[in-house]
Amino acid sequence: MAGVSRTDEAISAPSRGEHRRRRARRTPLNLVAISGAAALTTVVIYLAFVRTFTGQSVDQLAWSGGPGRHSVWSPTSAHRYELLSTIGLSFALVVVITTGLIRRKPRMLAGAAVLVTGTWVTVQLLKAALGRPWLTDVPGADMINTYPSGHTAAAAAIAGAALLVAAPAWRALTAVVAGGAATAMGVLTLHAGWHRASDAIGAFTVELAWLAAVVVCLVWWRGRARHQDSRRGRWAFTTLATIAMVASTWGAVGMIRTALTVRRANDTVTASQARRAYSSSVLLVVSMGALTTAVALSGLAKIELDPDTPLPGTAHGPEGQASTGS
Repeated sequence: MAGVSRTDEAISAPSRGEHRRRRARRTPLNLVAISGAAALTTVVIYLAFVRTFTGQSVDQLAWSGGPGRHSVWSPTSAHRYELLSTIGLSFALVVVITTGLIRRKPRMLAGAAVLVTGTWVTVQLLKAALGRPWLTDVPGADMINTYPSGHTAAAAAIAGAALLVAAPAWRALTAVVAGGAATAMGVLTLHAGWHRASDAIGAFTVELAWLAAVVVCLVWWRGRARHQDSRRGRWAFTTLATIAMVASTWGAVGMIRTALTVRRANDTVTASQARRAYSSSVLLVVSMGALTTAVALSGLAKIELDPDTPLPGTAHGPEGQASTGS
């Protein structure tokens, strides 16, 4: 009888190994790869634009060509930009929390909280831990590390949180609106003179790494694959990818020209060249904002993070119900 009882128990209750196999089958490997690639890109951007002469010079020259070089010292302008960013971030965060509460999605709210907190803490740790050697003679250069941008990271993280709490039918529109707002925040940090272009770009990659990791955990928790893709999702992805491609192409061409200029020791960089470098840096920030949003949208395209119907094999699913029978 004891042997029969243990057999019945083994049949009714999935083993620990079976739970691991089911979790492995639900693991979105593309999101694991996205998280790792984004984290690696964060390191590469730092090494390229902070730890090399050419990268640091180009980044600093682009900053010097922006309006923030002059307006950042104005107390009125600085207060206006700070107030605008604070109000915008606070309003967006309230909208995300309210949406999650209305939809009764505590798991998504928990994931959003982890995303925002993890992104913010990571950015602050990187700022404190990473150094900035003095490698360039471009005017205005300093040794204070500003990589990555905290304002941009906060805006991007809230945008990612909006994707988590949004209903699947509204996720494409949410991606366009929230991703556009986060990109605008990245551009604002350049315009205000708070950050260099690499700071904003690195903030986007930090947020994407956290978003992909959080989604993987949510899928393990209770997610599953979807068999249909949204037409609006495909349209939004195509639009964002096109913006990223066009902006990155023009921005890269301008930055390459700037790099060739700073590499010629005998050349004197003019104000017009600095302004062109700034315009190119803005395009690169726009392209990274659009690219990371498109990648996040594609990763979420065929995933249900918190399905209304229980998953097979869980305590509330069909197999779980059968296991509670006599």
